[in-house]
Amino acid sequence: MPSRGLTVRVNRRPAELDLGRLTDGTLVVVAITYGLLLVLAGGLGLVGLIARIFVPLSVCRYAYEVLSHVARGRKMIPAPGLETMNPVGNFGLVLHFIFFGGLAVLFATSPLLGSGPGAALVSAAGLTAVAVAFPASATVIALTGDLGEAFDPRNGAEIVRAIGVRRYGAILAIGAALVFVPSWLAGAVLPAAAARALTAPVQIWAWLAVFALIGAAVRSRRDVIEIPGEAEPEEERSERDRHRAWQTYLDRAYASIRSGLVDEGYRTIRQLLDEAGMTDEVHEWVLDHMLAWEDRTHGFAFANRCIGRLLESGRAPAAVELAARCASLDRRFRPDPGVARVLAEHARSVGRHALADELAKGLPQAPG
Repeated sequence: MPSRGLTVRVNRRPAELDLGRLTDGTLVVVAITYGLLLVLAGGLGLVGLIARIFVPLSVCRYAYEVLSHVARGRKMIPAPGLETMNPVGNFGLVLHFIFFGGLAVLFATSPLLGSGPGAALVSAAGLTAVAVAFPASATVIALTGDLGEAFDPRNGAEIVRAIGVRRYGAILAIGAALVFVPSWLAGAVLPAAAARALTAPVQIWAWLAVFALIGAAVRSRRDVIEIPGEAEPEEERSERDRHRAWQTYLDRAYASIRSGLVDEGYRTIRQLLDEAGMTDEVHEWVLDHMLAWEDRTHGFAFANRCIGRLLESGRAPAAVELAARCASLDRRFRPDPGVARVLAEHARSVGRHALADELAKGLPQAPG
């Protein structure tokens, strides 16, 4: 993506969508505070009119900050500060909101659309387009601060692709429910006076929750979106450091094997396994990297060891899957004969007859 610092990259693990961010205590307190200000502003004349203009703009400015903090993985969402409460402090954010809000009002209420089925169709199509485009565009401006990039449809499409169409659709559906359902419930269930007092805080919380939801969606796909200033989870940092240490051992082993010192290379791999704790994780990691070597002979030898290890621990399905993976890389791959017979029997028992036949090739027939 051509925006400033927001790029797409490839990683291995997407995270789950963290819906808990929607009920963050800071968002609830901010919504109540701003909501009460709006309720009080109703009886303050001109001062109240000014407040009813600036408070929503301030809320929207803060909403973009919420999106940014959640997307970057900040554990605490800060309360609005003097800069955040200033609706013109970052006028690009305000213009972004006014643009999309104005389009929504235009398609919903403008007499220019006329009346009749055609006008209703245009209105529905326009509102749908605004709703679909807004989360992706808001993501770009919240994370880059660039209004021009936010209005570039290519960047919005890239965000949708990165999040995933199905997940993006779920975000739209949940966001619509957040905007409409709580206010409707407050009016339908509560007495009129209580509903009037709660409508503004509930609507503000719903708006902030929508932005938190967008931020959570972006955060959940940080495996493909590289976010400037993001907070790297401790688990991922530890994993990266661990893999860097393992890579040092494996590079040394590879250098030894390529130099003809095969036994020394295998000893280095054994040392890596011993120091890493002989876990499934390190075995899988070593195998993945050895199978990426130019000469897969050593990777296949290690795969045989891993298959035997899986069978010894009673994990025959995993052993069969590993054998199938190696066979897909090179049809010449053959497990050790005794192991191959066990794998073939298990593959046949679960209906994988083609794989069973492939594994049984060249094996002596059992007597009788």
